[in-house]
Amino acid sequence: MFSDIIFIAEILVAEFLLTCRLKRRKFYVLRLALFAAVSFAVACFVPFVDSVWYTCLVYLLLFAMTLPGLKFIYNEPWINILFCGIAAYTTQHMAYQFTNLVFTLVLWGESPLLGLYHVGEVDISGWSLETLFWIAVYVMGYFTMYAIGWFFFGRKIEKNEDMKVKAQSFLFLISGCLILNIVLNAVAVYSEEPESVVSAIVRQVSAVFNCLLLLRWQFELLSSGRLRSELDLANKLLWQAQNQYRISKENIDLINLKCHDMKHQIREIGNSKRLDREIIEDLERSISVYDSVVKTDNEALDIILTEKSFKCLKNDIILNCIADGKQLNFMKNSDVYSLFGNALDNAIEAVLGLRDKQKRVIGLKVWSVGGLITVNVRNFYEGNIELDGEGLPRTTKSDKEQHGFGLRSIRQVAEKYGGNLSVALKDDIFNLNVLIPVVQA
Repeated sequence: MFSDIIFIAEILVAEFLLTCRLKRRKFYVLRLALFAAVSFAVACFVPFVDSVWYTCLVYLLLFAMTLPGLKFIYNEPWINILFCGIAAYTTQHMAYQFTNLVFTLVLWGESPLLGLYHVGEVDISGWSLETLFWIAVYVMGYFTMYAIGWFFFGRKIEKNEDMKVKAQSFLFLISGCLILNIVLNAVAVYSEEPESVVSAIVRQVSAVFNCLLLLRWQFELLSSGRLRSELDLANKLLWQAQNQYRISKENIDLINLKCHDMKHQIREIGNSKRLDREIIEDLERSISVYDSVVKTDNEALDIILTEKSFKCLKNDIILNCIADGKQLNFMKNSDVYSLFGNALDNAIEAVLGLRDKQKRVIGLKVWSVGGLITVNVRNFYEGNIELDGEGLPRTTKSDKEQHGFGLRSIRQVAEKYGGNLSVALKDDIFNLNVLIPVVQA
């Protein structure tokens, strides 16, 4: 019974470390306390049998019992619960093997706490100061391995993110390797033939490295799944940009045609003296706003700048543009549209939130120097911008599944042509810089 309680305490701590960033349900603390209480209660009533197969089965069942508990306190799909649970069990087993390795090396013999797991009940009242010392070493050993597990693996789970666990069959393969590792260790521990110290050290060292390897493989699934999801969404956004480019071109061409016709019709009305000259001029100025197309010598850039100019005009935003568009003519129109569309959308969204309307200014420059095309978009911003591990701003929107990919789309376009993307924050000014090598036609 005591060994089961110790195991539950170890696995619950490991599970908390590996799940603390998941999406929590309401009354999280209450649910967590109830989950822990039920787990310890079950462990208290598990009968003890000194058998390798029985012990392995009990520990696996106790672990399996915690999975519905994790589902009870976290609002996550079952695959995510299983992912974190397997990682927690692997971390616990790694800590167990490492701690016993420390005892074996120091004492050059059997661990004094090994009895907690396979030699009946432990008489707490009979513990000596020496035993308490080894318990302190035991706690530090677990703390060290749990800290390593959190630092190198647990932190890779983003807070409240929608985890994308791909290659789920491989996850079950990893869990199978973990079970095999646990069973082999139990067989060695319960063997009737005494194990040599050297054999124990080799077994424990290999078990620790096996657990580290399994954790790395497992979190590679998470990383590859996240990257694949981001790539899928980025490709979807690029496809949408291609479609939007076509629609915008058709709409702007239609608007220009209609406005051109209306200007002639207004002049004819004015010539017939049916309207006052000042009214005619005012109408012509109003229509001229929509009859003007930005000319940069690049069709896609002209379309996106004309489109965003309308949006800026509507929202009292000043858009200053100096662009040598012909330098971009080697790029696909849809890529140009995507790159500048995302950049300007981000800038417009940022300045719309400014309380000082005089700072609602966006600057865009496109020029070529030294065989490189430089794109710079700058705008004022308010508040703190937190950069992620890739040097890109984290989205502040709650729907992270659909937001935060604008800059990634820009970077994808830049990298497609051998370039790169960088951002700089200084004096409340956000600078987006894209460098792309010039491709000679």
